[in-house]
Amino acid sequence: MVWIGFSSCEDMMFSTNPNQRIHISADTVSFDTLFTGVGSTTKIFNIYNPSKNRIKIDAIELVGATHYSLNINGVLTDALHDISLKANDSMRIFVQAYVDPSDQFTPFIVKDSIIIRSNTHTYKVVLQAYGQDAYRVSKRQIMADTTWLAEKPYLILDTLTIAQGATLTLSEGVSLYFVKHASLQVYGTLKAKGIQSKPVVFRGDRMDNMFDNLPYDKVPNQWQGIRFRKGSAHNELNYVVVKNTNQGIVLDSTSLDVLALAISNSIINNSATNLITASHTVMHISNSVVYNAGQSCLVLQGGKYNVVHSTIANYFSFPWVGRKATSVCYLII
Repeated sequence: MVWIGFSSCEDMMFSTNPNQRIHISADTVSFDTLFTGVGSTTKIFNIYNPSKNRIKIDAIELVGATHYSLNINGVLTDALHDISLKANDSMRIFVQAYVDPSDQFTPFIVKDSIIIRSNTHTYKVVLQAYGQDAYRVSKRQIMADTTWLAEKPYLILDTLTIAQGATLTLSEGVSLYFVKHASLQVYGTLKAKGIQSKPVVFRGDRMDNMFDNLPYDKVPNQWQGIRFRKGSAHNELNYVVVKNTNQGIVLDSTSLDVLALAISNSIINNSATNLITASHTVMHISNSVVYNAGQSCLVLQGGKYNVVHSTIANYFSFPWVGRKATSVCYLII
């Protein structure tokens, strides 16, 4: 038995009625501040055909094709033509941004647009991102006394190490942005000298949102944290913000005759584990706020500790990090 089938071309016919228009889910796609030389996360918008007829999209084109790249419904391209969109169907456009270095100290805006043409209509989706030049720091060891100024942010790409006998001084307004697995290891001395209007900031490098109402700026476990190694002493954190870490601030043992770390006028918050862990060392905390840890805000073992005029509180509420807040302060005698 032989079956002979006939197919109709009717469903491949396009509506040319200008009243049947596509719908685009966004007229602007915005990216939060991007460090130059680092690609963005992916943003998505949709094109809908709400009509009962197939519609032809004549062209989807990226105008500048310099700082942005497109994935049009699964095709990596800056332009796609003669696209068929079925009745009551949709397609996705994926957008990424990449900002080239500019040697500018202040953030700058980078704009482009996507032009979409269909049924005699032209649509425009604006693309915009803010670029920020940064000093890129990769596997850096501070071997001699060094001062960093707040000309541009510092993007820490892995481990930043202060060698024994060396001091790194961070001037007012300095910002250090750490990528996911980066950390600061202090064998020598760290002096962060912020002021009230220009604190020194240690944070993760993500400046976009995890969810619409939750910026990464408030999410823990964005970078590893700061560790003061055995023998490190005379460290100062004044008007400092340390946030979004995995392990917070860790102090290894030192001589009990020497002040290892003085924290003053500072905010330490949002760690996936402990915020401050100290063992057999000397630490002073004054006029500071230490809050929200996946485990404890303070873990103190042995040593000498003086905490005055400070707030220690734990309202940690990030269950997806796999930990549950245990206490505000945990003392090991």
